[in-house]
Amino acid sequence: MSYLNKIVSKVKEQKISKIHGGNIIIEIFQNSINIQKRLHCLKALDKILLTNQKVFEFLENLLISDENAKIRIKAADLIIKKFPNLSINSFEWIIENATSPLVLQKVFHLIKREEITSLKKELIKWFYKFGNKLNIDPNETKFILDLEALFEKEENNSYNINNQTYQFYEFLRELKSPRHWFLVKDCHILELKFSFNKWKYLRKYSGQRNELKKYKDLDMMLSLLLNNKISQTESIKIPNTISMLKKLKKLDLSNNNLQNLPQSLGYLDQLEYLNLSYNYFKSLPSCIFNLTHLKILNLSNNEIELIPSSLQSLPHLEVVNIKGNKINSIPNFLQEMSN
Repeated sequence: MSYLNKIVSKVKEQKISKIHGGNIIIEIFQNSINIQKRLHCLKALDKILLTNQKVFEFLENLLISDENAKIRIKAADLIIKKFPNLSINSFEWIIENATSPLVLQKVFHLIKREEITSLKKELIKWFYKFGNKLNIDPNETKFILDLEALFEKEENNSYNINNQTYQFYEFLRELKSPRHWFLVKDCHILELKFSFNKWKYLRKYSGQRNELKKYKDLDMMLSLLLNNKISQTESIKIPNTISMLKKLKKLDLSNNNLQNLPQSLGYLDQLEYLNLSYNYFKSLPSCIFNLTHLKILNLSNNEIELIPSSLQSLPHLEVVNIKGNKINSIPNFLQEMSN
């Protein structure tokens, strides 16, 4: 990327004009298929502070039609930074037409951050439309969109919200082996079993779904299949928007290689069951202490060394599973709970 740096330096030293430097950078971008090189071109374009019509049209075209979500996201950032007054039409097009979860997520974030009031109604309409297709409360679909963005980020290529997306969530509703994977009632998500790699498998091998539904313990079957069929993601982050699931009663986040949880999970004040087994927690996530209706907590098979006595302050807690951790001394209150 030294050549791009030289161009930026020459512009800053006024050895070449901004327009000339910008034209060179755009030409390099257009002649490259390497994603990292193209991203470096956009960073270089940002540094030379060029804000003419050609640059805007170039960025708008990338936002609307580039095949790579990372490029489109960077274009959105530069449009709002360099051309805030021209961003409205571009972002409105994204709301009406885009199907990339990452791009939608980014533009929605920018609209909220920059307080683009003229697009807030369009944003609300989008979530209502998305919610109607999923038969889920519009506020709760913000979490679904963020989950879809996780999968697009993992795929690292073109990924769209389409009919297959809605079919997948319909399929999840049908799974009850041994627990519900995605229980929805009156448009609210009541139970959620989210294992990134297992969902990833079910998406990738959609032709096997009818057969997989027949297994009494699909969770165990998928664990076996994952060892052979599909590469597993090292670690993920649960989206902050999980706090939108206001009616959620049961949450299973086992087998996700998690090391922490978002603080927003503590706002799930209806949650009664939380399964965090088979992750990599070294200590109890602080958000757990805000779950005042929690009855069952599964912490088994993590790397936890200490269970703080403050856990007993949860008024409805009845069962805590701490097997398979690094705990040397079991607190008295847990011993009493098990008796």
